[in-house]
Amino acid sequence: MAEKKKANLTAHITKEKMSRTRTSRIYTKYYLVVKNNGLSEARNVKLLLADKPVLEHSAVQNSQKDEIKHIGAQSSIKYEFSNGFMRELPLKTEIAWEDDSGKPGKYSTTLTL
Repeated sequence: MAEKKKANLTAHITKEKMSRTRTSRIYTKYYLVVKNNGLSEARNVKLLLADKPVLEHSAVQNSQKDEIKHIGAQSSIKYEFSNGFMRELPLKTEIAWEDDSGKPGKYSTTLTL
């Protein structure tokens, strides 16, 4: 029963192949994906990259304006990486959140390709 009250956040890098309109040029976009594998919403999510808030880190595309603070159960969010983010790898990542369990959630990893 307690598992239904827990969020379970993880982070990884994913890539998507894109094509330019009216050309045949293919390019790749990279994203930081934060996934909630749990059965409860994660609230007040705080995501740090190399000890900086996610949107303040140079690895994240500056077109993203708002940090995502809630991640629903069994869902995910993503942040687009900027060009040249690979120079930042490996990238220490820490996530903290609250959920219905009443206990703070924590996750940390080192992102690589």
